[in-house]
Amino acid sequence: MGHATPRTMMTEDGRVVTLRTLEQSDAETVLEYLAEEAVSSPHAVTQPDEVETDPEKEREWIRSRAEAAGELALGAFDEHGTCIGTLTFTTYRQRRVRHRGQFGIGVRKAWRSQGIGRAMIESMLDWARDHEYIEVVSLGVFHTNKRAIELYRSLGFQEEARRREFFRTDHPGGEVEYADDVLMTLRVKPRATTTHSNR
Repeated sequence: MGHATPRTMMTEDGRVVTLRTLEQSDAETVLEYLAEEAVSSPHAVTQPDEVETDPEKEREWIRSRAEAAGELALGAFDEHGTCIGTLTFTTYRQRRVRHRGQFGIGVRKAWRSQGIGRAMIESMLDWARDHEYIEVVSLGVFHTNKRAIELYRSLGFQEEARRREFFRTDHPGGEVEYADDVLMTLRVKPRATTTHSNR
């Protein structure tokens, strides 16, 4: 089941934040956060007009994440219960590739650079290490997002591959900007013992 151990942290400026698995009752505050993130982050893949707005659909999405064996949906909440960040992790369904999973993460603009992103990733990594079959955690990041790349490297992630000009941003006035997708990975369990067939 996709449930991480709840934890409380203190931000660098002294605010208390709770990290826990999302619950269906969080749907409205999560949607509010996602709408702001789509506007405020230059590295958000989902654009403002693509953000989900139906609380019922969001509740169903949260429920399905909680019931899926290889998926996790974490939220960061301030002292008032307002969502200030999320991390979602998913694996593949097929047995040959389900040992690998990928996560996406975001933090509300007013709460960035306070250690919340690092804390959410560490919580997810603890969950992945305890998971039955997850061995490798990966992520994709804009090559222009230098701060995030530094964070991931500090946690042990290494660049594994790069998809050139994977992201395309259409700016007002007709300007188009491309960015590479940098795939970074971290092994959270030792490789299984391998056997080789005789040829």
